[in-house]
Amino acid sequence: MPTITRGGIKLAYEERGSGSAAFVFIHGWTCDRSFFAPQAEHFAKRHRTVSVDLRGHGESDKPNGAYTISTFADDVAHVIGALNLGKVIAVGHSMGGVTALQLAAAHPDRVAAIVMVDPAPFAFPPDLRAGIEGLIAATEGGN
Repeated sequence: MPTITRGGIKLAYEERGSGSAAFVFIHGWTCDRSFFAPQAEHFAKRHRTVSVDLRGHGESDKPNGAYTISTFADDVAHVIGALNLGKVIAVGHSMGGVTALQLAAAHPDRVAAIVMVDPAPFAFPPDLRAGIEGLIAATEGGN
């Protein structure tokens, strides 16, 4: 399984297909990259797809410490940059949906669109709230 290292942490991923825009699939809590395997296979017929194992999950490293949504989003942004994916369509399930939202808020240069599949209910932490408010303002402003 290929990996990309960020800050000493190995992040496993699976890549398929070619074409743009690329899709990045982000699994939910306690899952791994295989969760979106049928969707990755389908979209790989016309797009480049990347399915990641978030830190602490699947074949990625499991370091001690907090696993925050912000850290997950920064990890995914790093993978996007390392693979030169351009602006992606980020698809996340449950906790992965919240991660996709944070990814778009914190790294708008990496995301063309997000799809949140059954996103986990959450109270907006301050760092995510600011990002979401900025994203909403940009959307309402036509940017």
